[in-house]
Amino acid sequence: MSQLADSGHFLGLAKMVVVGIANTVAGYAIIFGLTAFSVDPLLSNIAGYTFGWALAFFLQRGWVFNGRRPKPGVEWRYVFSVSSAFLVNLAILRFAIDAGLSVWISQIGAGCGYTIVMYLAASLWVFRDDRGS
Repeated sequence: MSQLADSGHFLGLAKMVVVGIANTVAGYAIIFGLTAFSVDPLLSNIAGYTFGWALAFFLQRGWVFNGRRPKPGVEWRYVFSVSSAFLVNLAILRFAIDAGLSVWISQIGAGCGYTIVMYLAASLWVFRDDRGS
């Protein structure tokens, strides 16, 4: 657990937040852009999230976890981790709203939960360096 407390992990988490902002902006640009062209909202949402997650994968692999050589299957571990983190996000969102918190505060809390879970999954499992193992 002391490995998680070192400054390298705090820098990694900060980079993960930057990646999250980038994929959120890109995803919403696609969602709103497609919506402006009368594309079905569900399809627009799926397209935006899919692009955002793909962008995040490449940014995380190339920038956040640069230099690591993950074991084969990294793509499937990433999809599983994103799905799991998203379920955590939805659970926090539902719990916070049911607890009477504002939707805005609830969304922020859910986003923080997603980011933490995804960073831990990415650093400890998805992009785990296979050197020496």
